[in-house]
Amino acid sequence: MDIGDFIEIQGNFFTTKRGEKTIEAKDWGILTKSLLPLPEKWHGLVDPEERFRKRYLDILMDPEIKELLVKKTKFGIRCELYERKRFPRS
Repeated sequence: MDIGDFIEIQGNFFTTKRGEKTIEAKDWGILTKSLLPLPEKWHGLVDPEERFRKRYLDILMDPEIKELLVKKTKFGIRCELYERKRFPRS
């Protein structure tokens, strides 16, 4: 297993005594193998063109971009459910 590989973990989710969320893994497997190494942690993706061409790396390396993507996805799902009238408005 290398950094950048996508894995699947099956097991029990729990919180430790120190308040850390973790998984007691019973089984795991590799979903996809990373063919190219990730950019360096400190330098990241500096070239704006490369950031647009490789959105997957931008999402992996920048927590703000990832958070924005999650918010957009939740909003899109909510709008779709509103249109289908399957999600009550609060």
